[in-house]
Amino acid sequence: MANWAPDPESIISLAWSISGKYADSVEEQETAQRAESHFIEIKQKLMDNNQLAYANDIATSLLASSRTLALIVRHRNNNFDMIETLKTNEIDMYKKLQSFTGSLQSILPRLSGVAIGGSTIPALLKDVYSVSPSVSYLLIATFGGVGYILSEIISARIGGIKLNETVEKYGLKKDTEFHEYIYRSRLELRSLLDDLILSYRRNIDPDYDVSEDERNKIIKNIFDSVKQSVPKSKDQ
Repeated sequence: MANWAPDPESIISLAWSISGKYADSVEEQETAQRAESHFIEIKQKLMDNNQLAYANDIATSLLASSRTLALIVRHRNNNFDMIETLKTNEIDMYKKLQSFTGSLQSILPRLSGVAIGGSTIPALLKDVYSVSPSVSYLLIATFGGVGYILSEIISARIGGIKLNETVEKYGLKKDTEFHEYIYRSRLELRSLLDDLILSYRRNIDPDYDVSEDERNKIIKNIFDSVKQSVPKSKDQ
């Protein structure tokens, strides 16, 4: 019993679970609390079995790794918030432009009744340019029709394609940020695993070793349980 000690693989799993304390998910936070409690029990058991050096190594390494993982998670969360803000601002801008083109459509057909200095536009055209009323109405209808068609094109472009492109663009940004977070977390856990293996070999079993392939597999198994996608926002 004096040589009892948890292997590095089990400590790595605990480290990843503990990092959930910085997540938004209540479930992950509760899992992290249980993992922290379990680690305290492990450390105490190691000390009771005269494995003080290994216990201290684990505690020191886990603390340092937890701080790094916390920074990685906070960086991810801050970038998620920034992406959401940029997306919302861009969507609002397109919606305002869409509203403007809608107002333009309602104004153009009423140009023939607009009064300037007490005279309507057709009357002014007749007095100043000797344009007959029928030609005046034709000119207004022509320019109004062109403006209406242009506003329809712009509105359709902004209201449909452009808004969809915006949602898709920022969705891809969030996916990229999420996978960057996974990549950085994997690197941190791999570094922690290497440190724990050295400590285990130094304090518990000099012949203990884990091959490169086995180390990669340990890290891969941890992240295979992580859903490799970002939760969809309300616009997606």
